[in-house]
Amino acid sequence: MREVPSPQSPPLTLLDRIGSFIDQCVLAVAPGYGAARMITRARGRRMLSTYEGAVSDSTRGSSWLGSRLSADSALETDLTSLRSRSRELYRNDSYGGAVDDVVNHVVGTGFTPQCRIPEKVVGTEAGKVFREELEAIYKRWAPCCDISGKVSLWQQTRLMQRHILFDGEGIAVLSDDPTKDSPIPLTIEIIDPERLETPPELINNARCRMGVEKDGSGRIVAYWIRKTHPGDTLELNLEYERVPARRVLHVFERWFAGQTRALPWLCRTLNRIKDCKDLDEAEVIAAQVQACFAVFIKTPISPANAAAAAASSTSDGNRIQDIRPGAAHYIGYGEEVDFATPTRPGGTFAPFQEWNYRRIAAALNVPYEMLVKNWSGVTFAGGRLILSGFKLDTKSRQKLIVEQFLTPIWNRLVDESVMLGACSIEPRLWESRPWLYQDHTWTAPAWPYAITPGEEIKANIEAVDNNQRTLASVVAETGEDLEDVLEQRKREMQMQRDYDILPAETKTADATAEAQQAAADAPQRVAMRTEAAK
Repeated sequence: MREVPSPQSPPLTLLDRIGSFIDQCVLAVAPGYGAARMITRARGRRMLSTYEGAVSDSTRGSSWLGSRLSADSALETDLTSLRSRSRELYRNDSYGGAVDDVVNHVVGTGFTPQCRIPEKVVGTEAGKVFREELEAIYKRWAPCCDISGKVSLWQQTRLMQRHILFDGEGIAVLSDDPTKDSPIPLTIEIIDPERLETPPELINNARCRMGVEKDGSGRIVAYWIRKTHPGDTLELNLEYERVPARRVLHVFERWFAGQTRALPWLCRTLNRIKDCKDLDEAEVIAAQVQACFAVFIKTPISPANAAAAAASSTSDGNRIQDIRPGAAHYIGYGEEVDFATPTRPGGTFAPFQEWNYRRIAAALNVPYEMLVKNWSGVTFAGGRLILSGFKLDTKSRQKLIVEQFLTPIWNRLVDESVMLGACSIEPRLWESRPWLYQDHTWTAPAWPYAITPGEEIKANIEAVDNNQRTLASVVAETGEDLEDVLEQRKREMQMQRDYDILPAETKTADATAEAQQAAADAPQRVAMRTEAAK
């Protein structure tokens, strides 16, 4: 039987083999320099940058950057530059606020899980007990779910969403820490995406791309995570840990088929954001220059000596000459003074920048009004369209983080609760059909905007009454769960009856119901009295 060649390593030229041998020698003597050489040579074998946001020459905006590279090959070339520039804008530009604003809309105050074990399978009473037990375990575990035991799942979810925005992806590793003071040992660690990279010895392995290892069929089997951040200045560690794929939650949305790693949210508009920032800075500098006041003093002595004398102080410590903002210059007789007046953009600056910001908002798929926090000139109908589009984007992001992050966490929580005996579900029943006991839903935070609250509430009531919507879906939009709401309302109404503070219409309805029940029971009571008389 003919042996099929392995696809792990691409064909190498003689120069490539010689260079690889030199890299291995350098790696043995100086691991840092060797790794840098291998990465640089691997990138050099590929074409130029595919993404405009990763180009640094002056022609980045005047030429087409057409490329036929695969999604992964393009990412291997440009991902580091794209990610570092995206982080720089998040740290030092107003668009960091846009990232945090999206995090507030997507995660808000957090998602709430509701166990949905089918009662027809386990019985009504048992199903209720199991649901209450698992939700109680979650409430005890969620506030201290990280390795340190100090960070809640809500904080972890917000951090995950923040990385998804400025890095394009979020990475979490699930582990077990038996020493934790928690009903289950499950822990979650959010990993910086820069720690996910291919070890130097696997740099030419076609099945390990950017730290993600796949088998021959393309299935992800492991992630290579560096033990420390590559930019850490105090702890330098070139060791990597091969983490099985079942323990890693890699959350991102693919833009292209076959894409292994993610692109930052700001990828399409990195250069335009930087240009806008530079234009703003230039306008500020021009205003500062115009605000300065210059004095030119003609002196018969040497200008340098005159300036040195003027720089002295009086007996009480005050400078003889001090102009702020401004400057005093000493010049000799016969020298000419030429004032430099910076050119200001006049009335075209604000419209041009607004046009730039609208282009940026379109690239980010965020309404311009939400991006710059400026709702002036927006009509009522326009406001509805803006909020509707942003709501659709928010719901899509919520579904992504529920599917790839929160749902696997809940499934793992149920499995550990059963295996460790933290709940009363029998392991043999769970092993036969574990998906039934993992059934659940996550309730997203409420949408904070309502243009016409009264009309929306009436529309929801009519939709439920006409069987066009379910009451559960209406309640879910408020961030609540139907069962919890009904149980709480039942307790509240009973307390109102106990204190005799029911609303008038409720008292009338109760009195009518009692009268109808009494009328219905009247024949039976008459028959009972007749029988007793006999």
